[in-house]
Amino acid sequence: MEFEAFTIAAVGDRDEPFAYPITDEQSSIIEELWDHGLQNVLTSNMFAVSKKNQYQNQWQFQMSNEMQTSFYVTDSRVAFLCEHFDNGNSYTGQGALIAEAISRAKAHKRTKGKVFLGQIRYEWLRTIGYKRKVSYGTKDIVSLRYIDTDKNSFALDFFFKKGTDTEFIANDILRRACIYRLAMTDNEEKEKQEGSVAFFEKYSTGGKITPTDNPKEDFSLISIPFSYYAPGGKKFRPGTQKQESEA
Repeated sequence: MEFEAFTIAAVGDRDEPFAYPITDEQSSIIEELWDHGLQNVLTSNMFAVSKKNQYQNQWQFQMSNEMQTSFYVTDSRVAFLCEHFDNGNSYTGQGALIAEAISRAKAHKRTKGKVFLGQIRYEWLRTIGYKRKVSYGTKDIVSLRYIDTDKNSFALDFFFKKGTDTEFIANDILRRACIYRLAMTDNEEKEKQEGSVAFFEKYSTGGKITPTDNPKEDFSLISIPFSYYAPGGKKFRPGTQKQESEA
């Protein structure tokens, strides 16, 4: 199944709580047990999506939008939310239903009570990257990538204002993801993840993404050895089996 890790949802919608964040009546993302707080929030001023299937080598641009998006880095996921996505933003690209839905929202009444939101759970996170503004035409970007159950790869790129330390943000996400994934190895998938444990241990305790030799053109990237196809991995969350056995 093709899975886009972002959607337009009604405020308070709880239909797919593992796939997408849940919001309260004030349009705020509700904290989950393993988030350990939602205080680490940044603001992204542009969001872009690219995609490729298992037979493609090149990324295919899908959509982009200039909008102020709250970007939450927690201990179990990266979540994002925008309340005001219908105020004259421009969209390009094709093939993404979300872009078509937003572009049709010409008036506030069309989107009242709805939010644009999404998340990348650390179960799904396959690749983390960043770009720094090093010259004219370059931007400060964090890139989060995952693969869905149809073997489609998605790259979600978040653009930040000039001077944002995207290298720090990407490495912080990597560190948190590795701590979380180490906790997951207590579950029944431990054997499957044996080859990943050394990676998780290294990057949970100070390992950094190696900067690219060509920062004007390329992302500095690192790939996690083993991840779940999105939106999978729910039953292997830290503490899941213990909670179920005690229920």
